[in-house]
Amino acid sequence: MRMPVMWWGPMLLAVFYVCMVVPASRTRRSGTVMPRYEPPESLSPAAVRYAVMNGTDGKTIAAVLASLVCKGRIKITRAEHGFQVARTAVTDLADLPQEEQVLMNLVFAYGDPSILTPADNKRMDGIVSGLEGALLKQYQGAFNTGHYNAIALAVVMSIVWALVNAHGGRQMFMAMWSTCFTLVLFAVLLARTLPAWKDLITGRAHDHAWFTTLFLMPLPLVMAGVAYFVMSRILPRGEVAALLLMAAINVVGGALLRAPTPRGRKVLDEIEGYRQFLLRVEQDRLNRLTDPNDSSRLDAHVPYAIALDIKEAWGDHLCSAFIGATVSKG
Repeated sequence: MRMPVMWWGPMLLAVFYVCMVVPASRTRRSGTVMPRYEPPESLSPAAVRYAVMNGTDGKTIAAVLASLVCKGRIKITRAEHGFQVARTAVTDLADLPQEEQVLMNLVFAYGDPSILTPADNKRMDGIVSGLEGALLKQYQGAFNTGHYNAIALAVVMSIVWALVNAHGGRQMFMAMWSTCFTLVLFAVLLARTLPAWKDLITGRAHDHAWFTTLFLMPLPLVMAGVAYFVMSRILPRGEVAALLLMAAINVVGGALLRAPTPRGRKVLDEIEGYRQFLLRVEQDRLNRLTDPNDSSRLDAHVPYAIALDIKEAWGDHLCSAFIGATVSKG
């Protein structure tokens, strides 16, 4: 039985992505991982976390704060609704990484000492965005690549296929609109909805996010159903299903094309070697050294332990407060 013409588009698109994803997947495989006693050269705790997760979040804030404490630039004490951050006598920021300079400027824009309240979502989101911007300037495209040229080509191919299979001006307009609309919907689903549900299941969703996660995040799926109903009134249902499938292939395939660069693969292997060292050798010492109520004796490894999700007392306490800050992907 010969395949209907409408299904050739999704099939060829899937083949295109397979041909692109297989070579890209090679850099996802770890190379030789050797234990390291120090983090990768010239990478701050924030940069290490950025390389690992390709973005910034609340733990990035916690790691940078811990790094600044270790360098003697700030002191942190518990406050009624958060943390009081105060400068030390050392005021020169020139020798700090750019992202740590940015955080210092953002924190003390409200005065010195400054109270950091994790529940202040607007301020926390601003700090995350500021850190993200500083890291992007230094490392955009250095550790990870999205193969955006290939994705753009695939999207253009999808739109051309939709237009070629349309008959008449009304159907051509609907085919163009539906292709773009469903691409955006599936992209929102992948980028926002799935991580939100993951945070909810794993208990990482903070209090004010429950309503958003439970009621607003399923909205893309509802809108996709509405879009299918509207499109099926103008276009043949088989063609509508093919368009939706192509949109899904584009989004999933685009996500699979994200992979480490050669430099990123090397850095990730070095980070993993350092992480193994922290887990096997430094864990007990970190736990003995760090006191949740005292940040004055932090070990230089602690900021990296926070960035790499290694559990230890002061870092856990600080991270639990900032865990709800908005995630920003690079």
